[in-house]
Amino acid sequence: MELCNVKPNQRYIGKLDEKQLLSMTMKAATTPQERFQKIENGRKTLHEEKEQIEILQEWGVSVNSKPAELTGRVLEPPKILSGLRDGGRGRGGGRGGSGNTGNRPENGIWPENGVWRLNSYFKPAELKYWSVLIVGDKRSTENFNVDKFIKMVSQEMSSKGMKVDDWNPKVIDAGNWNNEKALMEANKFSRKDGSGSAVNLADLIIVVLCQGAVCID
Repeated sequence: MELCNVKPNQRYIGKLDEKQLLSMTMKAATTPQERFQKIENGRKTLHEEKEQIEILQEWGVSVNSKPAELTGRVLEPPKILSGLRDGGRGRGGGRGGSGNTGNRPENGIWPENGVWRLNSYFKPAELKYWSVLIVGDKRSTENFNVDKFIKMVSQEMSSKGMKVDDWNPKVIDAGNWNNEKALMEANKFSRKDGSGSAVNLADLIIVVLCQGAVCID
């Protein structure tokens, strides 16, 4: 048996969790008042002590004891264009206003509490060919409710203005296939015009990775 004693205050190169990050940020943060006081203390040390004053005088340097004052301004947040489908009215009637001059697409969306809330995409895409590829062992994939997942994704895309032609996309269980073969199979489609000709490019392939009791997409 060996015992290793680690000295305190060693550098940690691993990933911190949310609680540790919050604690580190709070300890490292400096208020404006504290920062200004540190600057003022440094000025006094460099420019008011006798030895320092003599050196500055020899070099012909003088320092104003009063800090410079500047007039600041708050920058306007950027706007985001959105394809609103509510007759041109945004929530709250725009940036602090009311009436029909609100968050129309040509006016842009202003952030609310630092967040842009988009009702729909500016130019929603049309989704014709898409598939869901499930990768994982059989025990893991059995716990994944693919129908519920597809319904949730379809509803979310439609709510943002996208045109989803097929709410029952192709579902492929990779099984024992290798990744390349599984992706090629997920990318194979036949034209919906009845011609039967092949279309080898899917608009969207959602890959769901299952391991143990957890599935991620």
